[in-house]
Amino acid sequence: MLARLAVSSLLLLGPALPLTAGGTRPAAPPEPMKAARSEARSSDPSEKRPDRLVRPDWGKIQGWILDAATRKPIARARVAVEVEGAFPAEGKSTDVSDAAGQFTAKAPLGKISSKFDWGRLLTMHPISLLLSPRSVTKQTRILDVTQVNVRVEAEGYRPFVGSVRATRLDAGDFSITLDDVWLAPENSELASFSPENVRWEVIESFRVEPVVAAPGEKVRISLTARLPLGRGHRYRAYLTSSAQRLIDNQIELKRERGKDSGKKAASPAEELQESVTFTREIKLPKNSVDTWTELSFLLVRNNSTVLRQRDTRTLLQVARTPEEKGPAEKIAEGFAYHRLGDTEKALREYRTAAEGGPRPGLAALLLGDLCTRIGRHREAADHYQRLVELDPRDYDLARTRRAQSLVELGRSEEALEVLAGAEQAYGKRKIPAPVYLQRARAYAALGQFEKVDECLSLAGQELQISDAILTEINLRRLEAAVRKSPAEPDLRLSFARLLEAGGRRDEAIGQIRKAVELDRSRPWAFLELGEALWAAGRREEALANLRHALALDPQNPLVLMTLADALRDQRRYAEALPLYRKVVEAQKLNLRARHNYALMLFATQNLPEARKELVEVVGQAREKGDLREDGLPLPGAGIYFGPKRRLVSGFSIPEAAAGAALLEALQDLEHHPENALLWQNIGRALLDLELPDLSTAALARSLKADSGLLETRFLLGMAYRRTGKTEAAQRELEAAVAANPLHPRARLELAQLYTDAGELDRAQAQLAAYRKHYPHERPAL
Repeated sequence: MLARLAVSSLLLLGPALPLTAGGTRPAAPPEPMKAARSEARSSDPSEKRPDRLVRPDWGKIQGWILDAATRKPIARARVAVEVEGAFPAEGKSTDVSDAAGQFTAKAPLGKISSKFDWGRLLTMHPISLLLSPRSVTKQTRILDVTQVNVRVEAEGYRPFVGSVRATRLDAGDFSITLDDVWLAPENSELASFSPENVRWEVIESFRVEPVVAAPGEKVRISLTARLPLGRGHRYRAYLTSSAQRLIDNQIELKRERGKDSGKKAASPAEELQESVTFTREIKLPKNSVDTWTELSFLLVRNNSTVLRQRDTRTLLQVARTPEEKGPAEKIAEGFAYHRLGDTEKALREYRTAAEGGPRPGLAALLLGDLCTRIGRHREAADHYQRLVELDPRDYDLARTRRAQSLVELGRSEEALEVLAGAEQAYGKRKIPAPVYLQRARAYAALGQFEKVDECLSLAGQELQISDAILTEINLRRLEAAVRKSPAEPDLRLSFARLLEAGGRRDEAIGQIRKAVELDRSRPWAFLELGEALWAAGRREEALANLRHALALDPQNPLVLMTLADALRDQRRYAEALPLYRKVVEAQKLNLRARHNYALMLFATQNLPEARKELVEVVGQAREKGDLREDGLPLPGAGIYFGPKRRLVSGFSIPEAAAGAALLEALQDLEHHPENALLWQNIGRALLDLELPDLSTAALARSLKADSGLLETRFLLGMAYRRTGKTEAAQRELEAAVAANPLHPRARLELAQLYTDAGELDRAQAQLAAYRKHYPHERPAL
């Protein structure tokens, strides 16, 4: 739990704090979220604060209504968006879907405000006022609705009533796009519902033909995808290449007009998609240093969203002679097996290519890389040695890869010998950064840290050093420091933090215990011991250490927060409440503390104060937004076509979106106390906020008020599962699947539950049913 909260705290509190000069952890973190001060309100308890989330300005809501059985659009479906706890019968919050199943309605989505901008006035051309008098203003558009309640009815279909999440927020257009709503035909065994995050863009193939080409030959690169063009989206595709001297990077692929792949739709979902092919014919250079390249692509929707799919690379090789073609084709077969996840077959084909041809360099490289990926470092070292033998002066690739594998094997002195001739080989030219990086790793293993720092400095000039390598080097550095000064508790604590970051928890706990033994007067050692023990599942021992840390430093905000988080996780809300309050009193802009304080107020039934705190949280957690200026720059001035705009779309953290949903439902309950959908929304929000026991009570009330809300059963099953009530969870999830065989998340949750219970056949049956209905998704247990 504390590990999870630590990640959340990084999002909310900013970057980790450095050690002070003496190595002591600071007494308290800085005030977080300073950039949000303009959105924050006073937290003085004596000052009257608003307890309502006000959204005065209306915006557009659009979505699509589909047939759950065929996935085809439903025309003439009647849609109503809930406003202030009720569904209107007519007006701008209602609409009827068109032939494509699309509807557009309106509802309060946020706030639009304008003010005079003196800075804009001083930098604008007078003609701007003639073109647009509003160009002298600054407009702020805050859009913070992430879900809405919707009712959909259509003749011949079961109605839908439920909460639908937004897939896209556009503050500029002041609109949101919702997940689809699927209506079940009355004569079917299905249910009407809204599946979340169904993927509509599907990559069918990405290939280059031929995969082995001759110098100067033309190759055809093609990307085929199924795309929902009927929704008005525009798509462009671009090629990426690892060897730009062979094929340039970022070349646009051209869409073939009026052509279909001819492939029959594999599922009802594909009926809504069109098969589109993007192609490009490229002539290879007749003379090129590079003889191969890895190709991939970028698919861009509406010039704003980049769509990728895992491992869609393809390999293009150039064979200069007929003797090179056979081994190159074996490499291509191995690469194809690698993409399919068949490691052993890939290794077999690579080995055949490495042994049977006049150009084994690429095969040796791919063999070494694949062996490194699966942890066979000794074998990788041998393959990289073959690269060195083929080109002894290749320090950019062959020697650095060989040195890397030797460092992994603990043979650091040999690694340095492999890289020793770089200065002589490159002369006055710049030595490749990977050489310095592998030298730094080798010197760290040998304890020569002055040379480590020198090499890291040189490597960092050309490349970004990964966190994993920095952690590895710093672990060796601190290990050496602890050996040199074993009586320094701060060194041991720093060493423990890195051990924990590297996944070596038991060693970390050992180092913290030694730090505690060296100096029992410091709260930080007990705090970190409590955190580590909690992460290891030793709850009572962890709480004892956290309480002792608080006794040593009763006003320390970080100690207060950590103990409060632990108590919250144990559902001891009344004990956590005053601890969060102390942090809020000391740090008014500590967003995470305010958020948890609000939740503890809710948990202890202090709803008026909970609502006030949630209003504060929503205000502080809004995104900073994007600043947009539409105009033409001129020397010393500019012609503007509209106001300067700050566009705020949603929240900087997901917890705030759930908090806003909770707040809105609590507001509407004042006038509709038995509204089942509002209670469902409260239960969903509490589940998202990892308060499953509180969620259970709200969802049970929702189910009692309206047993027809099938999504409540799924959410209740989730809540029961997270509270350890496995039998109740299984009952509710099975009921959800029985009522709605298409429910994707219910099947996956049920499959995981069966897997945990060792009922693998039942788990596989759920996965098979999921894949049948959603063939392009990739579930994993």
